[in-house]
Amino acid sequence: MTKKERFIQILKFTGFSISAGVIQIVSYELLALLCDIWFTPEQYYWWVYVISLVLSVLWNFTFNRKFTFKSAVNVPFAMFLVACYYLVFTPLSTWWGDALVQIGWNDTVVVVMNMIINFATEYLYDTFIVFRKPKQNDVVLSFDSPDDEEDLIDEDDDIEDYEEDPIDEDETKEDIDYADDDCEDDLDDDIEEFDDDIDNFDDEE
Repeated sequence: MTKKERFIQILKFTGFSISAGVIQIVSYELLALLCDIWFTPEQYYWWVYVISLVLSVLWNFTFNRKFTFKSAVNVPFAMFLVACYYLVFTPLSTWWGDALVQIGWNDTVVVVMNMIINFATEYLYDTFIVFRKPKQNDVVLSFDSPDDEEDLIDEDDDIEDYEEDPIDEDETKEDIDYADDDCEDDLDDDIEEFDDDIDNFDDEE
């Protein structure tokens, strides 16, 4: 990937991440506004934060996969990798975010801080793990069907057979020449047999 392509990719990722951030902030503030009626931020922060995070993740994953990385990888497998990332990031960010709110930090400031950390780490994770372009010798980790896996194994076996026993051009040429001579002999035999049949027919008449 060229520097220009990487720059455009980062711009797209940033744009979709900002839109996902808007979704997260708006959903968080709406839920927080509702929860303020009965609870304090110390009581509701962590679960309101998780709900708003999930909404932003679904948005971000869908659009970045299609437009930023233009990836055709197996979607369930890609979602599994993203889920692995959030299985680590979500509890950690919830833990330190709740701890900061408990000591008096503004809950909205904490959410924004977590969004910035999320933006930087998820871009690296998506680029080099989730939507990484497979190289020629990479092992495929997921398959759409068992037949795809069998086809890949058969292709690998054919490549290995060719590498172990490459085609000998001289030997192949000799085989072709032999086949041509054999065909000419057969043709001559057929012509002689046909001539004999004509002679026999003339004799009978």
